[in-house]
Amino acid sequence: AGALAVRLPAVQPDMINTVAVLEFNGPVAIYPLPVLRVESDIFVNPLTLEIEQPALPALSVHYTLDGTEPVAASKVYSGPFQISETTMVKVRIFNQGEPASGLLSRRLEKVAPWPATAGKSGQQGLQYRYYEGDWQSVTALDGLTPKKEGMAQSFSLEDRLRDDFFGYEFQASLYAPADDVYRFFTESDDGSSLYIDGRLVVENDGPHGAREVMGMAPLAKGWHQLRVLYFERDGSEALKVSWQPPGAAKGAIPLDKLASGPGH
Repeated sequence: AGALAVRLPAVQPDMINTVAVLEFNGPVAIYPLPVLRVESDIFVNPLTLEIEQPALPALSVHYTLDGTEPVAASKVYSGPFQISETTMVKVRIFNQGEPASGLLSRRLEKVAPWPATAGKSGQQGLQYRYYEGDWQSVTALDGLTPKKEGMAQSFSLEDRLRDDFFGYEFQASLYAPADDVYRFFTESDDGSSLYIDGRLVVENDGPHGAREVMGMAPLAKGWHQLRVLYFERDGSEALKVSWQPPGAAKGAIPLDKLASGPGH
């Protein structure tokens, strides 16, 4: 058992037949890397780890949690387990006591949740500011005077005064129902960024077509400051903001988790 390294020439020897073929004398067993399933690589509460079991009964999964490489005498995986501190997990598949796969290494970090920094504002919803101009980044919105502003029930672009060369800033207090790690998403055309408590969580900036980017934030239970910036140059325009609380499906942020007011 062992790793196989194949060195290919920098220039293709045959510009027509471009497929490289490896020939082996005798049977060859190829084993993929182990698959480790976790909610995320950062965690606030105890984290459950699950490792995919090989289909062949002769294979076993060995792992370590202390940073050393697994050997035949290392712990054999038998089912999901939890960790509660920062851990370097290393996993390898063995075949009858011999290493059969490459080594999977993954650092899982326990983090402190960001403390709640905001109080609930006067009413449900978001405060928005609408701008007009030709920009390459959402950072250009900082310090500008808005063309108009008001309250919104969602991250909507419907109040825009034109279809190109405009931008929005949305602000609200966001309620996190528990200490945990939350996923946030922006899908936009063109650029967008999402901040929580002044920290950049989702970076989806710059001119581009519709695309979605995800970021994670460890939040303490309570109210946090949410800010979303968006700009549109030309062509199509779109903005969708979503979140995924722990143990829940991805979806729109519920209105009862957003609050704002004129002084937000």
